[in-house]
Amino acid sequence: MMATKGQELPFDINVIRTIFYNVGDARDVHKAVLGLQAVVDRMVEQGFATTSGGDSLSSVMETLNRIERKVSGFSANAPTTFSMSTPFIDGGIDDPVASGQLSIREAFELALRQENLAYAEKLLPRIKASKSEDVYFEDYVERLAFRGSRVAGEELVGRLPSIHELPIERCIETIGCLVSYFNQHDEESRGIDLLFPIIDGFVCNSQIDDKSKASLLNQKQKLLFGLSPDDHNYECIQLLKRAVALDPEEKSYLYNLAFVFADAERYEEAYEQIVKCMQLSEQSDRFDMDHVTLAIRLTKRLGKSDEYARWIKLLQEKSPYKFQYMQTTGQLKPLVTS
Repeated sequence: MMATKGQELPFDINVIRTIFYNVGDARDVHKAVLGLQAVVDRMVEQGFATTSGGDSLSSVMETLNRIERKVSGFSANAPTTFSMSTPFIDGGIDDPVASGQLSIREAFELALRQENLAYAEKLLPRIKASKSEDVYFEDYVERLAFRGSRVAGEELVGRLPSIHELPIERCIETIGCLVSYFNQHDEESRGIDLLFPIIDGFVCNSQIDDKSKASLLNQKQKLLFGLSPDDHNYECIQLLKRAVALDPEEKSYLYNLAFVFADAERYEEAYEQIVKCMQLSEQSDRFDMDHVTLAIRLTKRLGKSDEYARWIKLLQEKSPYKFQYMQTTGQLKPLVTS
């Protein structure tokens, strides 16, 4: 629970883990926010409980709403600008690196955690001055570009002329981050112009292994699908078929192929691919909930009641929170069989 510092708690709840805060101190509020975030992260990892015996969705939402109101009230009255999303921007509380509170790496990681891309971008010049080029791009620029940072994305674009000097696994990571960057900014056409010649060169290179080629083909279809799925369904399907042929044990390609088939309303073919995907998941006993969700939706559409019930049961076992959400929103209604 949340409580102000010095607040006297009733005897029957004073043993509950409590996060205390002082609404008049910005740093103290920020510390309370981080504490609450840690609790939420634990709940997400373990799944929200459906009974009052543990953390519930309603209780965490109530707590989040309460702290939001408290922080908003603090912001309106405090002499220093404070924002949960941008706590370290110049003009705010202070710069944790300049004040010695955090290392550059710690500040960068915190900025990513808070989705504070603006502050992370401000750290890049200092990071660049203190790290090797490879570490700078791999550990910082690529991760920011993947999240849509303009500064990092354009810096990564500037590295493309020398991309062939990198090991193939690094090339694939760079291309994947740029595909995400272009997708987020609706710049797939630009991504196609810049990346397709590079990808095609790698795919035609006999010295590149099949898994790497499959990964690159998958990136091509992501750009085409993002550009216009209706216009490029056929091309996406052909690219994914090639990727699956090159790397048949990679579940994500089977899922993507099933997804594109479903988008084209070719549901039987989509079902065939998601079945293969789920068979691989069962062999490893590692399930992606997006894959399970697509299996549920396809079996529901095709009226495959036994499979539909099977995947719903798996969803409930592996991700109770996802199950609760889908059930609450009416996505798991029983099939009516004739």
